Amino acid sequence: MTEYFTKDGDEYKKVEDTLLPQADVDKVVETRLERQKKQFADYDDLKETAGKVNSIKQEYEDKLKEKDTTIGTLSSEVKTAKLATDKVKIIHEFGLKDDLHEFVTGDTVDEMRERAEKLAKGIGGGKVVIKKDGKPDEKSSDSKAIAKGLFGSKE
Repeated sequence: MTEYFTKDGDEYKKVEDTLLPQADVDKVVETRLERQKKQFADYDDLKETAGKVNSIKQEYEDKLKEKDTTIGTLSSEVKTAKLATDKVKIIHEFGLKDDLHEFVTGDTVDEMRERAEKLAKGIGGGKVVIKKDGKPDEKSSDSKAIAKGLFGSKE
């Protein structure tokens, strides 16, 4: 075996530790590398699992965006349908004819009510008044009176 010395100040001292031969060093290093490899043995599985998790996450985010879009679309459709229903109620509330619905417009119920009120005042409300006084004579009947009220007098 080889003798080794270290310098301590001006003196040289002999190293008493026994040094390992290269074969023993190689064996120690190889054992340590095997332990290191075992520590990271499941790295490929973890990498594959992480890839699957990322793809599932992306699918979830895409579906979530799609649902948000669908909810927005449905919300606007519900709002439109509710306004249309309110429009019909307002038209009948003011006694307007159904063919005047195109003039009752607005983004809110209040706007439509305001326009319907102006329209009703402008055309006189369009209400039919049926008078029941006594028996009708042969020339006139209730249906004639209703028709006169709806379409105006042609006399």
